[in-house]
Amino acid sequence: MGLSCIIALLFILPHVCFFCLGTALSTTSSLQHVECAVLISSGRAGTTKLVSDIGSMDETFVINEPFREAVGLRFSENAEELVPPYKDLFSCEAYRTMPEHVLWGYPCKFTPQFHNASAECINDPEGFGRNTAYEECKRKRIRIVKTIRFFWFSELEFPQECTSQKIIHNIRHPWPLGLSIFKIGWGVHLKDVETEEDVKHTLVVQIKTRCELVMDEFEAIWKYTSEHNNVQLLNIAHVEDRTDHAGTELVFDFVFRDHDIALPKQIVDNEHMEFDKRLIEEEKRHFADFAYKGEKLLEELDADDLIEAERAVLSDNVCYALTKLYSHIVASQKLKKGEL
Repeated sequence: MGLSCIIALLFILPHVCFFCLGTALSTTSSLQHVECAVLISSGRAGTTKLVSDIGSMDETFVINEPFREAVGLRFSENAEELVPPYKDLFSCEAYRTMPEHVLWGYPCKFTPQFHNASAECINDPEGFGRNTAYEECKRKRIRIVKTIRFFWFSELEFPQECTSQKIIHNIRHPWPLGLSIFKIGWGVHLKDVETEEDVKHTLVVQIKTRCELVMDEFEAIWKYTSEHNNVQLLNIAHVEDRTDHAGTELVFDFVFRDHDIALPKQIVDNEHMEFDKRLIEEEKRHFADFAYKGEKLLEELDADDLIEAERAVLSDNVCYALTKLYSHIVASQKLKKGEL
């Protein structure tokens, strides 16, 4: 080999090796670095539809309420062994190591990625989790856990591969939220509610309790984000039983801002996708068991009774504070959208 050839190789090889090393590092980082977000809400606050919208995107893996069926486990001695930690949900390990405790029945039905195989998921969560759910999760760079029981179980902890860590807190105004919960009889003891006074009293107590739970969420989230400065927080607020268009846009921007992904047209137009239609039917069947006794009881109250109940709710210190927080978040949303 001539001197000129050796000099040429000495010049070229470092560049070749540098290129190879850069390619290897790029490939590795694309597999190890993912965006993780926990979506926190109370029940009947509109997040199931929001999750179905986000979960319809090819880039996302969403697990819908993995703690739902674990409510009875949180006081048991071996709760830590049975309830999956957040870090294992985000790293996908939970689907491989304890799928039966993650999937149960509800996530199988209401997780968008599983809707074509929900029967398989429900009938064989062990096999489905170790294969389909684990592999589906592992290949997605954006992973989202939606929960309505944020502080009941394990402490929120993100795995190292979550280089982007986010919290989305969805708040519905406490009065319509409480009415919605009362209507379906969810978590409300209605069998002894008979007179109009009983209805008003039970409604007020129920909504006050809901205010306390949402404020507990605020406190837990505030404490966590104040201790973890790298975690980004988005609060969204709305009135209806579905997250409104402005809130949905804010969430999409928050989740996908670094990915150059536009909001899909069917979501912009608020069209119900096939999974949404199925989700609505499943919800109807699920709540049919309650026979909507609460809704019938509310129909017996006149407008004055409802106004009196609402005043009693909003005069409560916790509910009053929550409505002030709600109004602040709504104003912030309008500022972000250029409406103020």
